[in-house]
Amino acid sequence: MTLCIFLVVSCSDRCDRCVPPPEVCVQYHPKRDAAIEAKDWARLEKEARYYTSTCDGWFDNGVANGYADLSMALRHLNRLDEAYVEAGRGIITTYKEPNPHLEKAKVLIAQKKYTEAEQELTVAESLAKQAIKERDRIDKIPSYPPIELNSPADKWRKSQRLRHQNSLKAVEECKATLPSKRKANLPYQHR
Repeated sequence: MTLCIFLVVSCSDRCDRCVPPPEVCVQYHPKRDAAIEAKDWARLEKEARYYTSTCDGWFDNGVANGYADLSMALRHLNRLDEAYVEAGRGIITTYKEPNPHLEKAKVLIAQKKYTEAEQELTVAESLAKQAIKERDRIDKIPSYPPIELNSPADKWRKSQRLRHQNSLKAVEECKATLPSKRKANLPYQHR
């Protein structure tokens, strides 16, 4: 009985959590994807700013990725100092999310701060690998009712794995652009 009363009081104190999230939180990804595909960085900046301000507290991982999207837009608009700050906000929102670390590294590469960028890429890589391991562990736990193949829950689960696999791939691509890595990959030339 005490637990039930606590939950009611707790929910009434935070009634913003008792209602569904704003529609913008649900509809962000198609707008984001369209802006990225069109390379419309000003539009992505606008959408990401609105998403991060409206959805903060609803989906921490999503908001952290929203900050990473905002950082990406600002980086492409050559506003590197702002991009660095927004990537940092994503890291603060959810440290374990690899994409803000990846975006911070890309900003550092653009600023030619290669040592710091390499450190941030190492963090992003480690977090992405941890997330994939955690996803594997969770996927082995039987659910009730069982998740049906191609159901929304199954698609969401697969999308989470793909997102972290894509982060790992992006980390490797970024590492290959670092000056120390490019020199190491050059073929030996006789003099």
